[in-house]
Parts: sequence; C-alpha cells; structure tokens
Amino acid sequence: MIPQQQHVIVPIVFHFPFSIFHLGCEADPLGQEGVHMDIIIKSPLMQDKIIDTLSGGTFHGLGFSYMGKKGMEMTFSVTGDGAETEDAVAAAKSAIKATAFGKGLFFSVVPGGAG
Repeated sequence: MIPQQQHVIVPIVFHFPFSIFHLGCEADPLGQEGVHMDIIIKSPLMQDKIIDTLSGGTFHGLGFSYMGKKGMEMTFSVTGDGAETEDAVAAAKSAIKATAFGKGLFFSVVPGGAG
C-alpha cells in the first residue's frame, strides 16, 4: 500500500498567442524534493523499455518515478529543485533518445495536465 501524501497545488500559466494553458505542479510541503509534476509519455511501442529507462532515474537533475499506464500513455512523476515543466519534458525526451531503441522511436512527451 502506498502512503498518501498531502500536496500543495501551485498553478503555472503559459501564455501563448490566442490561448492560455493552466498546468498544475505540486510543491512538496516538506520541501524535500523541490517541485513535483507529472508528465505523460505517449508511445505505442517499447513501453517497457521506456519505463525501465526513466523509472527511478535522475536526468538533468530531475528524478523520474513511474506512476502508471493507460493504453499507450505512461505517466511519470518528476521531482527536482526549481524544475519547470519544459525542463521535465526535455529531460525525458533526451533520456529516451539517448538509448539505442529511442533513436528511431516515435513518441511524444507532454505535461501531465495537457492530455
């Protein structure tokens, strides 16, 4: 059984021409892990290898934890000091592309609330 944690929601607003996106990041109330956010990796192939690559790893100073899978979407929790959503997406992409299987793999990485 996984213990429940209390999280504080910190809104992040991205302003693009003609639209506004609100993404939620959670600040760790104990201050141990900096900022917490979720990302979704979409890939119909090599899901087990993607999960093995990122789970429990640290890339560009950000820690990745596998949360679950629904269809071709894999959700990861990302933690790190001063992390931005773009940093988490970029770190996941570069970590996957750095593998032998990731060089030719079609996949996408999006923030957890962007679907």
